[in-house]
Amino acid sequence: EVVTRANKPNIVKLQKDLYSFIVLDLETTGLSAASEGITQVSALKYVDNIKVAQFNKYVNPEHEIPKKVQFLTRITPEMVVNEPTFGEIIPELHEFIAGLPIIGHNVNFDINFITTHGYTDQQIFIEDTITIARKKLPELENYKLETLKNHYGITNQSHNSLDDCETTAFIYQQMRDGSTEKIIASDLVESTESSDKLTGLRFCITGQFMDMTRSEIKFLIEQNGGRVTSAVSGLTDYLVDGEQVYEGLSDGVHSSAELKAQEFIDKGGKIKIIGLDELNQLVA
Repeated sequence: EVVTRANKPNIVKLQKDLYSFIVLDLETTGLSAASEGITQVSALKYVDNIKVAQFNKYVNPEHEIPKKVQFLTRITPEMVVNEPTFGEIIPELHEFIAGLPIIGHNVNFDINFITTHGYTDQQIFIEDTITIARKKLPELENYKLETLKNHYGITNQSHNSLDDCETTAFIYQQMRDGSTEKIIASDLVESTESSDKLTGLRFCITGQFMDMTRSEIKFLIEQNGGRVTSAVSGLTDYLVDGEQVYEGLSDGVHSSAELKAQEFIDKGGKIKIIGLDELNQLVA
């Protein structure tokens, strides 16, 4: 169904504390609702401040998924090619939301996507955690979800819409209830196995990885005694090399770190270029 101006829902911004609500997040092939598709739809339902249900669907976007978006969201064309389209899951999503207000981080983005792609209702009530954070946490440098995660000591992954729903729900509840103090994620360090197997070794990371984010790789190295630097030098022992997916590479193929590492190798330097599997072998 094509959503026209006539049957587009009335979007109502709420400014009150909510205890029964939906948290919604999407993954998409790009930023334009008019020209891009949806690859994942996730939602959590809270009734009387208790999570009572979860909605999580991968979606065939009927669009190409750019390589850099695949690495960002960890969603590949193979994962969604046999999944239903967004239009096919609208009835189930509509039943799940059931008229409850929708909370999201930059919620207008998600609402614009679902309504452009056929979701409609007479009224949709929304609440944006960015708007609340600007009022409750004026000292933050920005209001990206990653920044709020850091403030509240949240350590789950980003750019998976179900994880982002969990994150957004927690942040909303904290801010709504007046909990604005910074939380240190010390429990993550205590609960993660560490060793000294990489002590004395310097690493640099380049490219993108499907199995782990670069920040997770950095954490893995540091938890095992290694040091991560932002650039390759004569002191670098290993360049952990992923796939180069961004435009603007100096020769169109290799990152500056890859070129620098190869230059040191050609001159007999100690640096080795390894993949994630080889890094895991070093740690093991």
